[in-house]
Amino acid sequence: MLIFATQAEASPSDYLFQFLLAPLRYASGGFAVRLLAPRCCASEQARAKGTIRQLLKYIRPFTFYLTLLLFLLSSFSLSACHDDNDDSPYPNLITEMADCPTNSDGTMAKIVLDDDTELPLSNPQTGLKANAIYRCLAGYTLDNGQATLYNLKSAYFLRDSSNVATCDPTNIASMWHTRRYLNLHLLPKTQGGTHAWGVITDSIVNRHAYLRLHHRQGNDPTAYTTDVYASLPLALVDADTITLRIRTFSGTKEQTFPQ
Repeated sequence: MLIFATQAEASPSDYLFQFLLAPLRYASGGFAVRLLAPRCCASEQARAKGTIRQLLKYIRPFTFYLTLLLFLLSSFSLSACHDDNDDSPYPNLITEMADCPTNSDGTMAKIVLDDDTELPLSNPQTGLKANAIYRCLAGYTLDNGQATLYNLKSAYFLRDSSNVATCDPTNIASMWHTRRYLNLHLLPKTQGGTHAWGVITDSIVNRHAYLRLHHRQGNDPTAYTTDVYASLPLALVDADTITLRIRTFSGTKEQTFPQ
């Protein structure tokens, strides 16, 4: 049985001293009590309490960080012990660029992937512009040939903007080529303003088109980075090869794609 100090004016170090003393009392059958107990050796008790107070002085500034570390470790342990068979609220999404056509009443009933695969939607989207084609980055699941949409991010159709050519800088994450599109994942800097996007045709030589990305920043400050997706329909470029140049914040980058 642990016996702690019961004095009304006992300090934290008094309790800690008694706590540290208890294992010794148990292990030594009382011998430690005869060495360290207050009634037998007050000078030893005072010296031990002084040592404990010094330890508390150095430990106290780190108490918050030790508590935080223990909390994080316990949280990690709990998460690691979750049943692997628990149902997840987030399904594994397929993310692809797609054309999203609407019918005469503004309902999006399917998406068309860049390889011309058409996927009917289990959750048609309504209230859109009638008889239109939206270009989007689609996040969906697939079950027996039917897609369930979870998110749609609008993408820009890149048109010829040679008559209003502007090449304000933008960063770029990736470019990739599909059967019907040249797709771009751009990282412009913005403060929430409107940007204009397109392509500029510099020349077409021996069926090789040399293009630049048209980007008009306008008066929008370069406060933070955002994601923009854009697609150039290859049917608009009468060439067998396309080289696209993009002005970035670290210089001009270019990439060449066969049609």
